[in-house]
Amino acid sequence: MSNSTLSSSVQSAVDVSAGGSYMGFGASLEVNFEDFQGSSSYQTQFGSYLTTLTTGSPSLPEPIGLSVQPIDKVLREVYWQNTSLLTQHHVCMTSDLASLSSLRVNMARAVADYPAYKMATVPTGE
Repeated sequence: MSNSTLSSSVQSAVDVSAGGSYMGFGASLEVNFEDFQGSSSYQTQFGSYLTTLTTGSPSLPEPIGLSVQPIDKVLREVYWQNTSLLTQHHVCMTSDLASLSSLRVNMARAVADYPAYKMATVPTGE
């Protein structure tokens, strides 16, 4: 992001927009991180000037932001829509797909009960 200065104060539908002076620079880019996160690059145009903002490198791209989710979320039916293709390519069997909801419940319970099983202490402080 070299000489471009970023500010996260924009609250519009536009991911990146031209901003005012910032920390001694004559101009800046304002980034709406709510829309921008989850991508490692974004291309935008200011008049005739076209620029691409990126994070990471081509060999190791890094998203702007991540959201950590519980592991049982991947077992929700919404993520398993193309079941015929999955069974056709032997990724899983029809019986596996039929038990997704019980697998999800069991996974959530295992994650919730694991600290007690390992006799973990509750963390204190921040």
